[in-house]
Amino acid sequence: MIYYTSDLHLGSRHVIRACGRPFASPEEMDEALIRGWNARVGAEDTVYIVGDLMNGSADPAAYLDRLAGRKYLVIGNNDSLWMWKTDLKKYFGFAVNSAEIDDCGRRVSLCHCPPPAFGGQWLVYGHIHNYPGLPIRRQMQLMGNAFNAGVDVNSYRPATLDELIAGRIV
Repeated sequence: MIYYTSDLHLGSRHVIRACGRPFASPEEMDEALIRGWNARVGAEDTVYIVGDLMNGSADPAAYLDRLAGRKYLVIGNNDSLWMWKTDLKKYFGFAVNSAEIDDCGRRVSLCHCPPPAFGGQWLVYGHIHNYPGLPIRRQMQLMGNAFNAGVDVNSYRPATLDELIAGRIV
């Protein structure tokens, strides 16, 4: 199975308040996100992380060792805070700024920040969390083929492309 997720911001106190996440502490949030991930993702599954996996963790491996599946990272604006502290090749099939992959015959473009225009088949992005009123949210809604993989709009867990399409949350 192929899953998509973004903007976990593991270890971040700020994101709890900024996004209205229902957690009392970063530790509680981290445990809930890891549990949600591992409840869905098996060892042979693939997860495309579309940016901002964690925020400046002192020990990224402590998180990465606990997340099931084969992981691929599309680098987000906060990932530079922790990436240099770990062996990316050990944990990720790739760590790139953007990618195009095949998901059951569907060409899916992956990027952290949603672009103002997109002419491909499918787009999975992150970055905008559940922030209301962002002009880019309306733009993404008009596209019809662009989907927000952020945990804030996907029940705090990875989602399949079919789930992203069915949920049509941008």
